[in-house]
Amino acid sequence: MTEKQLREEAIESIRSKVCGERLKEYGAVESNFGRIAALWNVWLSKKNVTLGTDDVAAMMILMKMARLMENPFHLDSAIDAGGYAVCLSVLARNHMDVVKNAGFPKSLNGLVDHGDEELRIQP
Repeated sequence: MTEKQLREEAIESIRSKVCGERLKEYGAVESNFGRIAALWNVWLSKKNVTLGTDDVAAMMILMKMARLMENPFHLDSAIDAGGYAVCLSVLARNHMDVVKNAGFPKSLNGLVDHGDEELRIQP
């Protein structure tokens, strides 16, 4: 298989999970990660930490990365990390209008829109 074919296969696997299996099983990213954030916030409430849906996506990526540190060739973890990155991009796109029109929501504090559909952290 060529490198291009391997990349296309990985992307298709991510697309299939994110747009098919996971969407059907868990619902929309905003709702699912909202539930996760709410439960994690209960757990973290005594530590004075509050998480948003974007934090959930980032932390799930970090969990997959931690697993990949043990076995960098575990395909499912690599595919899942890509899927969580897609979910994070969906959340970012959903919040872009909020950032443009109503200032910064707490979970995006410090981010600015540079007009190219990319959010960057201000120095």
